[in-house]
Amino acid sequence: MGLIKKKYGTALKVEEVNKIVTKELNDYIINEKLDLLGYPINNVEKGIMPDFENQDDFEFYFDLAFSPEFDLDISENREAEYLKIEISDEILDKFIDDLRNRHAKMEDAVDIMEDDMVEMKIEELNEDNTVNSEGISNTASILPNYIKDDDVKEELLKLKIGDVIIFNPLKATGNATETATMLGIKKEEAENLEKDFQFTVEKISRKIPADINDELYKLIFPNDEIKDEVQFREKVREEGNKAYAQESDKYFLHDTMKQIFDQSEINLPDEFMKRWLYVSNEGKISKEEIDNEYANYQHSMKVQLIENKLIKENENLNVTDQDVKDQIKQYMGIYSPPGADEESDEKDKYMEGIVDNYMKNKEEVQKLHQQIYDQRLISLFKSKLKIVEKEVSYEEFLDILKESQKQNQQNPEHETGQEPLIEDAEIVGEDEKTNEQ
Repeated sequence: MGLIKKKYGTALKVEEVNKIVTKELNDYIINEKLDLLGYPINNVEKGIMPDFENQDDFEFYFDLAFSPEFDLDISENREAEYLKIEISDEILDKFIDDLRNRHAKMEDAVDIMEDDMVEMKIEELNEDNTVNSEGISNTASILPNYIKDDDVKEELLKLKIGDVIIFNPLKATGNATETATMLGIKKEEAENLEKDFQFTVEKISRKIPADINDELYKLIFPNDEIKDEVQFREKVREEGNKAYAQESDKYFLHDTMKQIFDQSEINLPDEFMKRWLYVSNEGKISKEEIDNEYANYQHSMKVQLIENKLIKENENLNVTDQDVKDQIKQYMGIYSPPGADEESDEKDKYMEGIVDNYMKNKEEVQKLHQQIYDQRLISLFKSKLKIVEKEVSYEEFLDILKESQKQNQQNPEHETGQEPLIEDAEIVGEDEKTNEQ
């Protein structure tokens, strides 16, 4: 026993003391409800290095940092600007043109226009421009708009069915991937393609936009009774307003969070946090690197503190796994397995299977979690703050977005943690919403 104690006793004592200290620290923090930043750091300067071989009583000192106290003014005393995007007649016409093109019909044509789909027989040529019977041969559809070589494109647009044109597809498209798809070969084979090919026009298909009539009304809005073009335009405008409202909401959240951040006086214990970063990374990051990157870390910590405080003061902001599951079920609720009744056990099992599979994808779950949180935060701000609406055109809205993104690029530490703003909106008819979900 004496030999065992001599060999292992000190190591066991160190291990047990460490367990006791860790447990007591954690219990104290929990029992006293201490709101800390990071975790306590051992203060080796104030403490005396313990002699584990000869001592039985030990005294340790720790440094810790409390979360700073600060106020968030989320009330009617704070004004928040909300950009309401107006849909001009010009933008409305573009929406309608887009819907007509989505439901366009393909018709045969005898000559070629830029937006046509041209089916061509493609054959590799020998140096004397005769067809290489053992070379590459394929039939593919080509869009003239994808041809980057102006001379080839000009000649292509002069062709009719049965006509032939010769060119190097890699030089004409400037894209090895498109060339490989066109010829039915591997991308690696297309990257250094130097031979010419013969293209024979076999079929020309032209997209004819759908007419604005009852058929189009029912295709896009099957649940609405639309009698004429005036009602159709108003319905498209209404859907456009919904799409733009999502973009306005994103910018509203981004801008409001930035204002709250800029006006919140949050003082961090910087020296402690730098020490904590160094210790927690176990020396993998140098103190110099921490000094250089500390401004970004400081900003992220402040954003996190603001979000934590918002959630603490507004419990409905907290997003649980069940909230994510319910959202998935809402998205997928329109689907049922073949032959299943709406309230059948088969449908419940089917839904649970979808949810379980989705929840395994942590990245997608995190995205959905963030979307739910952002939507709740938008609703909170709209209900609590004094909203000042400002009507802007779509072009003005894009200019504001570009300026905001320019500022973020110049000052990346000003990012607020929300999803990136996007620069375009899309109008979706009722028949396409199901597919998008």
